[in-house]
Amino acid sequence: MDLFVQRNRFAFHEGYSDGDPYRASYRARRAEVSIILEGAVLFVEDGRPRTVEAPALTCQTYERELEVIPAVGRRTRTMWCHFPPHRLSAADWNFLRGLPSTMPIVESLSAMFRGATPLLQSIGEASAGQAQVEAASDGRTMVRDALGAAIFAEYIRCASEMGNARKALPQAVRDVRYAIDERYGETWDLDRLATVAQLNPKYLIALFRRHLDETPIAYLWRKRAESGHSMLRQTRLSVEEIAFQCGYQSVAHFSRTIKQRYGAPPRDIRAGTSPDG
Repeated sequence: MDLFVQRNRFAFHEGYSDGDPYRASYRARRAEVSIILEGAVLFVEDGRPRTVEAPALTCQTYERELEVIPAVGRRTRTMWCHFPPHRLSAADWNFLRGLPSTMPIVESLSAMFRGATPLLQSIGEASAGQAQVEAASDGRTMVRDALGAAIFAEYIRCASEMGNARKALPQAVRDVRYAIDERYGETWDLDRLATVAQLNPKYLIALFRRHLDETPIAYLWRKRAESGHSMLRQTRLSVEEIAFQCGYQSVAHFSRTIKQRYGAPPRDIRAGTSPDG
C-alpha cells in the first residue's frame, strides 16, 4: 500500500471532556484511527452518525466533514492519529474506507498510542511558536510519521484477523450487516438490502434467521433504536434531529419505538428518569 511506501504526514492529538456540551468539526479530507479510553463519542461522518462506547478503537475516513461529539454528562477521554490521504491511490483510499469502523481495544494499539504521548507534547511546543515549519529531517517528525503508519498497519492487521474470525457468517449476511451498521440512517427496505446481498429477499431473510436469529429488517430497526437511545443519553441534539439521523420518518414513530424497547419515552431517557437509568 502507498500508505506504507510513501511519506505521509501524521499527527497525534488527545482530548478530554468532563461532560459539558461540546462538539468539534473537521472539514479537511482525512483518515483517522482513534482510541476511546473513557466515556463515549458520537461521530457524524459525512452525515452518517454512529456512537462508540469506551473502550474501543475506531477508524474514520471521510470525504467532506467529521463531527465529533463527546457524551454529555460523562467524562470522555480519547486519543487519535490522522493524516491527509492526498498521496494515496484511489484503490488504497477505498481500501481504508472499507475497514471496520469500530473494534475492541487490543494491547498492541493501546501501547502505540501510549508511546505517542511525547509526540503530543512536541506538537504542542511547535504549535506554541518555536517552529512553524518542521524540516523533513526533524527526528520527532520522522518518529511521529513512522508511528502513525505503524498504527494504521496494526489496525489493518487486527481488522483482518477479526474478519477471518467472522467468516463463519455467509458473505451475503456480512455485507448486509455492514451496510446497515454503517448507513442505518439511510432509507432501506428489504429489496434494497437484498440487492446489497445479491440474493432473493426471501433467501436473505432465511439466512439472517439461521445465522443471527432475526430478519434483516428487524436487525435494521434494532440498530436504529440502539443508536437513537445512545444519542439521547450522550448528545444535546433534539429528539427530532436524532429521529431523522437514525432513519425514522417521524418523531412519533421514533418515540413509540424507544418507549416499547426501553420502557420510557425519549424525554425521560434524556432526563435520566427511565428504568434503565
